[in-house]
Amino acid sequence: WNNWVFTTNLNGSLNGKQSVDARAFGTSINANRTTQKWRLSTGIIFNTSKTEYDYGDFTVTDKSEDSRIYGDIVKSLGEHWALGASSDVFKSIYSNYDIGFTVGPAIEYNIYPYSESTRRIFRFTYKMYYGFSDYTDTTVFLKTEESLWSHRLETSYTNFQQWGTLNFTAGWSNYLHDFSLNRLGIGAYASVKIAKGLTLNMQAGYEFIHDQVSLRKGDASFVDILLNRKELSTTYGYQTSVGITYRFGSIYNNVVNPRLDVLF
Repeated sequence: WNNWVFTTNLNGSLNGKQSVDARAFGTSINANRTTQKWRLSTGIIFNTSKTEYDYGDFTVTDKSEDSRIYGDIVKSLGEHWALGASSDVFKSIYSNYDIGFTVGPAIEYNIYPYSESTRRIFRFTYKMYYGFSDYTDTTVFLKTEESLWSHRLETSYTNFQQWGTLNFTAGWSNYLHDFSLNRLGIGAYASVKIAKGLTLNMQAGYEFIHDQVSLRKGDASFVDILLNRKELSTTYGYQTSVGITYRFGSIYNNVVNPRLDVLF
């Protein structure tokens, strides 16, 4: 496999009440090539959901889809430093993006030597973004498209055990033209080994949100709120998830190179 490793992920959910039936499906594919000096990664993510509301005399159905294509390249600069760059193309009707694009460099410092990365990692990363957005509708800032610069500082601690992995992360970001447009997030992740190549993954996070530049102008209708069709103004957000991952590829690639892999 020439050091290439491929990861596929499949997850789904089904929940409902007497008058609501909600279903969601997501999938992702990632290709990664890792050596001691370089790390290359690219992937595709696709999510779709369908919710049906039964009002007795009639039924309302709502569907949504989000997609993303991303890639990154990272160069090792010794036992504690790494330099990289990433790009991201995405579409989200919910968040008012007809199409969005970001690209930028990143630098990372790891307190522990990277040679100890199979046991522990304690890193600080900084990234600068250039982004272009083509919005579906006019935003609250009266924009239909715009180009913005932003940056992000993040720290994370990861500990590896025989049974799996634990990770804790905190990050801050803001737009450079207006520092009041910012976001602070914290999160935790756990991966438990089930069998060779198969893991159970659990994740939870919380964010303080003040950077919703893509919000649609005008008030959301009752139907939009009920069907969750549009992103609404908020000052916080949280998320939890559970999924199963199967990893396969080159059995000869035993290189460990986790540089900048939390940013992309």
